[in-house]
Amino acid sequence: MRIVHIAYFDFEYKTGIGEVVVNLAKAQQQNGNDVFILNTLSQNNIENYENIGVNIVTNTFNFKNYIQTIKPNVVVFYSFYQLPFLKFYKILKALKIPYFIQPQGAFGKANQQKGYLKKKLANYL
Repeated sequence: MRIVHIAYFDFEYKTGIGEVVVNLAKAQQQNGNDVFILNTLSQNNIENYENIGVNIVTNTFNFKNYIQTIKPNVVVFYSFYQLPFLKFYKILKALKIPYFIQPQGAFGKANQQKGYLKKKLANYL
C-alpha cells in the first residue's frame, strides 16, 4: 500500500505532530508499506527523514503533480483548518483518492470555540 501523510510541522523540533507523523510512518513502513510525508511548511528541501521520503509542497500545482506521480492508495491529513489542505482535499476528490483526517484535537469542543466563525464555515463547506 502507498500511503502519503500530509502535515504542517518543522523537522527541527522533535515534538508534537512531527513525532506523531514520523513514528506512524516508520511503523507503517516496517509493515511493508511505501510511505511518504508531505510537509506544507516551507523549509530547506528535505529528501529523506529517518528513511522516509519527504517533500515540501506549498501549492496546489506541486501537490497535484506529486500525487499523480506517487499514486497513493490513501492520504492522511493532520489538520483540517488550513487553506492549502482544503485545496488538497478537492484535488484528491477529483482524482478519486481516499483520504482520512487526523485532526489532533481540532474537532474537540474547546478547540471548536477558537476561531468559531472560520471553523463553522469550514465545517459547513
